[in-house]
Amino acid sequence: MNHTYDTGIRIEPLSYRSLRGAYRALREAFPNSGRWYCDLLASLNPCKRLGIPRLGGCDFLQYWVAVKSHHVIGVTGMYVVNLTYDNTAWIGWTTVRESSRGQGLGRHLIEHVLSQAKQHGVDCLAVYTSPQHSQAIRLYRSLGFQEEQGREQHLVFREMIANWEARRQS
Repeated sequence: MNHTYDTGIRIEPLSYRSLRGAYRALREAFPNSGRWYCDLLASLNPCKRLGIPRLGGCDFLQYWVAVKSHHVIGVTGMYVVNLTYDNTAWIGWTTVRESSRGQGLGRHLIEHVLSQAKQHGVDCLAVYTSPQHSQAIRLYRSLGFQEEQGREQHLVFREMIANWEARRQS
């Protein structure tokens, strides 16, 4: 499913055509981690998940890109590990290119994931982030995500899909 905004920005599923742009955006944002590259590839080819222990149990894995004038300017994803456990989906690696920040695109990307989570019957959406990502933390809080106990140096935020839907409709 593609979604186009008045600004000419389209959110569409990651494809082999948009992979290079997604790679560049995530490398710019997360230069010290290459884990996101495996996630991107695995979202394009479900068989690749089996070779990645943390993704092997994924019930769902999808990435989307924000495109403007044929250039990837943002990336986000969603994955569900063992949906029968607690019906929670997780936001995958997410970024907006430096040159496109401050225009509300991060909000559009996360709202797209919230919408996809709702369509997949997920009750809760969660995300890990690092304390130094203050813009992301402000965004998650502004969308109603509540902070929980984190792991190691990460913060965990959760949002109940029903709460998001109620705020969106009011």
